[in-house]
Amino acid sequence: ALTRARVPIVKLMDPVTEISCDICVNNSLAIVNTKLLHDYAQIDVRLRQLAFIVKHWAKARQVNETYRGTLSSYA
Repeated sequence: ALTRARVPIVKLMDPVTEISCDICVNNSLAIVNTKLLHDYAQIDVRLRQLAFIVKHWAKARQVNETYRGTLSSYA
């Protein structure tokens, strides 16, 4: 668990599939950001593809952990 984060986060990972998940509660800003990204994707369908590519790139280079001072999911 990340107890010093602005919004406390529990990080989980299934060791078999290596699928990871972050859980947080009462993070209303994340809901607003998600809606904003959805609205942008409705304007230009290429945004979804671009976001996937950037997310994959960041994960491959290990620069996708906000709590370590790198990119956030919304960067």
